[in-house]
Amino acid sequence: MVVVSAREFRANQKKYLEMASPGGILLKSRFGIFKISPVTDHDMIVNKDDYLSRIEEAKAELHAGGGTHLNSHEEIDHFLDAL
Repeated sequence: MVVVSAREFRANQKKYLEMASPGGILLKSRFGIFKISPVTDHDMIVNKDDYLSRIEEAKAELHAGGGTHLNSHEEIDHFLDAL
């Protein structure tokens, strides 16, 4: 992983953003150290308000009797295999 100063990063952004692809780069500044890495298909980017709203909806569904109830390890394994 490459470690670069904020000044060096600003001067050569294209170079360092291209370098970030495999494992990311560390950007050191007076504000701290930050990791810059590419967003991949496995990353999930969610707005905080949307995320919290989805949690509240799921809680309401559970309180209303919805959801899937699993009572054994076998049921859990079967459910996860079906996903």
